[in-house]
Amino acid sequence: MSFESLREEVSEWLATCETCDGSSFVMSRHATEPTLMTLSFAILVLELFDLLPDARSNDWIRRLRIAQDPDTGLFIDPRLKAADLKASGRSLDYVIHQTTYFAAAALDALHKKPRHRLGFALKLAREADVADWLEALDWSEPWVASNWVMFIATALFAEWQWYGEQAAADAIHSVLDWLDERQNPETGFWGVTSETPLSHAMAATYHFLPYYFCLGRELGYVAEMIDSTLALQQEDGLFHPDGGGDTCLDVDAVDILVKCSLLTDHRADEVRIALDRAYSGLLANQAEDGGFCGARNRPLPPKTWKRRVAETLHLDRLLGRPYAPPKTVWHYSGWQAMPFDVRQADLWSTWFRPFGLALISARYPDQYPWANRWRFRRLPALGWHDTPPASKQAARERSWNRRIP
Repeated sequence: MSFESLREEVSEWLATCETCDGSSFVMSRHATEPTLMTLSFAILVLELFDLLPDARSNDWIRRLRIAQDPDTGLFIDPRLKAADLKASGRSLDYVIHQTTYFAAAALDALHKKPRHRLGFALKLAREADVADWLEALDWSEPWVASNWVMFIATALFAEWQWYGEQAAADAIHSVLDWLDERQNPETGFWGVTSETPLSHAMAATYHFLPYYFCLGRELGYVAEMIDSTLALQQEDGLFHPDGGGDTCLDVDAVDILVKCSLLTDHRADEVRIALDRAYSGLLANQAEDGGFCGARNRPLPPKTWKRRVAETLHLDRLLGRPYAPPKTVWHYSGWQAMPFDVRQADLWSTWFRPFGLALISARYPDQYPWANRWRFRRLPALGWHDTPPASKQAARERSWNRRIP
């Protein structure tokens, strides 16, 4: 398949998610209402494939900017209500900060800034103790805690780059100083405990690496990080422990291997083979309609012995309890407005899985002809990639040489 063919297939699938008036997008074929996040995801898909249109972008910019609260700088989706978040999902505050993260990224992709300053991040940088804020996070769930760090750190990074806010830059360094003291020397990951799956600590670690690269910070335990990530790879080349992959875990692992392999030759041949296998696994999650799936080939768990006996004796029919396959429709961050079936294409996977392809292509341009066709994010962390800068000054000057209106 050529890059042009892939881009065309993704573009045609994306059109099926567009709302009737063309002002936004829905998450998947199971969704009926758009959100600020689904609009942001669509914009980020278009940016990655270098397909952003000029004609409709002004409507998208207005839709994003009008949702920003002038006092806090947070982007608040008018559709979002606490009652719409499932009990297993995230808090209202978490989803608001998540929405803000993606809305700011989408505006940046459109070469625009938010209407108002990101006051919630400025308040932390100017008035609060960053270490106290980090300590207050629930690190028993490192994946979630690291997302909070990512939401805030990227807002701080934007304030520094967009407005020259030095307090924001200093706060990011304070975050990384705190992390330096808590990296696990055996795994190279953050958030490692006896109760935490190693894959969750890996996901947390991915959220931190772009800031080390952006700021030219030294990264510790790189070889250990490679060892730990390679150990998580499954036979299908992806990284979900049950097989079949997972949109987040797969790209988290790919990014760690790509970035760490730029810093060391440790197990270089094995890393290259692992990333080649991951590349095939990522492509295997493209649906026939052109979009990408969360876990198209996730194996179903075996039936219990009780279920097998019941079916043999026809007790399931007698009792009126037919076999129900495991649930495959989930909701992004537990928000009922953003349903998706992991075996079918959704907006999030259609951005993030091709980003994994882009990372591997960029790492081995001699092997992958698409290496220079992708457009990476300018703001860390999700969607961002670059080789490590030689210095902090180089990091500041490398890609921020144009003014954003």
